[in-house]
Amino acid sequence: MKKFLSLALCLLMIISAVACGQATPKPENPTLRLSTTTSVNDSGLLPYLQPYFEEKTGYKLEITSAGTGAAIEKGRTGDADCLLVHSKASEEAFIQEGYGVERIPFMYNYFIIVGPESDPAGVKECANATEAFKAIAASGTKFISRGDDSGTHKAELKIWAAAEMAPDAAKDAWYVSAGAGMGACITMASEEQAYVLTDKATYLAHEARATLSLLLEKSDEMKNTYSMIAINTEKWPDANSEGAKAFIEWMQSEEATKLIDEYGVKEYGEKLFFTMANEITLTDVVGREVTLSGPAKKIVGTHNPSLNTAIVLGGGDKYLAGFGNKKMADGLYTLVMDDFDALPQIGQGKNVNYEEVAKVGADLAILPQRFTDHAEQFEAIGVPAIVALPNTESFETIKESLTLVAKALGEEARAEAIVTFFEDKVAAAEKVAAEATEKPSVLFLGGSSPLTVASSSMIQTYIIDAAGGVNAVQNLDVKGEFAEVTIESILKWNPDVIWIPAYADYTVESLLADANWANITAIKNKAVYQFPSALEPWDYPTASACLGVCWATYNLHPDLYTLEDLMEDVDGYYNLVYGKTFTAEQLGL
Repeated sequence: MKKFLSLALCLLMIISAVACGQATPKPENPTLRLSTTTSVNDSGLLPYLQPYFEEKTGYKLEITSAGTGAAIEKGRTGDADCLLVHSKASEEAFIQEGYGVERIPFMYNYFIIVGPESDPAGVKECANATEAFKAIAASGTKFISRGDDSGTHKAELKIWAAAEMAPDAAKDAWYVSAGAGMGACITMASEEQAYVLTDKATYLAHEARATLSLLLEKSDEMKNTYSMIAINTEKWPDANSEGAKAFIEWMQSEEATKLIDEYGVKEYGEKLFFTMANEITLTDVVGREVTLSGPAKKIVGTHNPSLNTAIVLGGGDKYLAGFGNKKMADGLYTLVMDDFDALPQIGQGKNVNYEEVAKVGADLAILPQRFTDHAEQFEAIGVPAIVALPNTESFETIKESLTLVAKALGEEARAEAIVTFFEDKVAAAEKVAAEATEKPSVLFLGGSSPLTVASSSMIQTYIIDAAGGVNAVQNLDVKGEFAEVTIESILKWNPDVIWIPAYADYTVESLLADANWANITAIKNKAVYQFPSALEPWDYPTASACLGVCWATYNLHPDLYTLEDLMEDVDGYYNLVYGKTFTAEQLGL
């Protein structure tokens, strides 16, 4: 009995210790020497994180901060247990030399160029840092370089190299090599009204920012990645490897990630550092690898079918920040969006207003393949871009586009539901087509002219095939757009049925009345129809193309698939995507 009571008492003491927060054992070696770059210290991030780390793990941080070169050197000399630095080439060399165990990138921010509000070099008008550096050199305005082998200094030298320049403080009066930390250089730039390259976090945290303007940020070459490296005990046996492991694990924990992501938001209205824990890496349809800091929230685009992926996945305007030609899409969108009229128009087609894109705060642009060359221009103003719609259209590319954009938005489950619906409707149409006794030849005309046709690489051909028809167009493969043909070719093809898109600049009646078309079978039999719908085109390479398949099946085989069947499937789609249904009259059926 006494033994039982003693055991119970021990268990009670253990439970009490846990409840009182005493469960974390004291480390055998509680001192952890962290050698870090000045930016994470001067910005206030490390002092902010330190008490959370120490309370959670029981370790006591001894922080020394210097330029990355000097910080890494402390690892070489055995005067650090762990590094937190930001110069990839130097870090990799450190690992290769055997001083570090592993390079672990875990967060990033952006270098920025700040300078006098008057901006005599015109940095604000430059597309990227390379152009800005050239402009500063050409203007002769003072530039403050850290000149201290820090990560920032190395990034600066890399940009000068890209500009094919190598300024020398001994020869160039405008170029000042300070040999100082970031805070000191910002102060010097403020006093001299000079330009300086700095990380954004230190700039915002520094009181001298009041006299300097932020002139350029978020171009690709300005991304500033921070990594952690534990010192290799094979080089320095006394290094606190357990402490380094605890620090690295905690910095990647949910608690630390949340603290880092929130740091600066309350005081400055924006994040100062971006953790990689929430990063999303995508490979778009042309093979470009794009990394987002987290799920996109504000989408822009000027190509309506490409942008439709985000609209469908958001059930309306949830993700939209800027649109293209709104006149081409106001039918459905005014009914499923809260205020489509107020949505900014950022351009039309390839004519994009990048100032407007920046103004709306976009964090992702969605492009078709034929706009791929615009990706670089979006990224130059800090907006990642993904090419989501290839030139060659098919049911598979529609589903792949939905899946790709869903990953960027964090809407994978919703994409899966829409793709499943799409596949079910196509499969049902193919089943009907298999029961049909005839396969009519169908000519699908373009919108701008009746002498333009859908060729084999367009979604219209897939719609025709799934519905049990055959594309009348032969030996023609024009990708991504309707092909121009002659009336002689159309007479030779002699289609049984002709479909005209809802967005056509001509009518069914005008075609039936055209003497040049009189000998075509479809004209003789008045088998010329407007392809729906009045709210949105069902022949675009978008998710609603499954409704195009449904209508095509009804048009070709009304005895096997009725108008009632069609409306049931149409209601199912719009209910799934937008939580709404529309009448046959609204749809133009």
